[in-house]
Amino acid sequence: MRWPLDSSDQSLLAYTQDKVTLVDESGEFRYVNEAAERILGHAPETLVGKNAFELMHPDDREACRECFDQVITSEEPTTETTRYRFPAADDSWVWMECRFSNVTDDDLGGYVVSSRDVSEKVRAEEKRDTAESRLQEIATTISDPVWMYSADWTELLFISPAYEEIYGQSIETLREDPLAFLDTVHPDDVPCVEDAMERMAEGESVNVEYRVNAKADYDTYVWVQGEPIVEDGEVHRIVGFARDITDRHRRERQLAVMDNLLRHNLRNDLSVILGKADQIAQSD
Repeated sequence: MRWPLDSSDQSLLAYTQDKVTLVDESGEFRYVNEAAERILGHAPETLVGKNAFELMHPDDREACRECFDQVITSEEPTTETTRYRFPAADDSWVWMECRFSNVTDDDLGGYVVSSRDVSEKVRAEEKRDTAESRLQEIATTISDPVWMYSADWTELLFISPAYEEIYGQSIETLREDPLAFLDTVHPDDVPCVEDAMERMAEGESVNVEYRVNAKADYDTYVWVQGEPIVEDGEVHRIVGFARDITDRHRRERQLAVMDNLLRHNLRNDLSVILGKADQIAQSD
């Protein structure tokens, strides 16, 4: 690219979806391509001669200026990406993600900055952060472990404090290795858990019970409900909770023992009764 730009360069940049600008060391626009009008509503010529940092949102100005200065003063070839809000022609703020580097030459007379509109992405991130914050608030008030994973189970996105007591494993261990919770599962139950994980990754809701906590000799039973979060037909995250149902299992075992005992006693009593009845019948 040369400065000033010839007709072929300008034609090429006119069809570029990103806003491409040339700025000097102070941040003054020397050139702005036509994408500025498509993205922001500003005719390119209305921005030339203005300072980019003075136009951007006051809350973003200092950080963006520092990032830019660090890049252009670096002695090594350097490229950085940062975000900032820029005013649109309708007075709204548009989130832009810009990429700039200190690679230039004397003919350019400035630094090339490529920016794209990431407003939708920022809003989605803010929505996700808000949801996770609310989840954090809720999770700290309940005794059931609440968790969130990436769709492929490679990233732990959230885990509540209750996990440590029930599973017998530190949250730090789980953060370092998202699949470390499998180490807390009874070996005989691991295949069942892995099958449930695979089904959730494929978009299926699951309910499963298994034994956990090796420190307690796997004497803790949990009921786990997992739900895939599907967006545009694809699983993006998997959320769920685990409930300690150990007491229920103990009661069920006790009832089973009592049931077997009663059945045994009833069978014995019935045998005695039938024997007596047979004797009476024979005496007649």
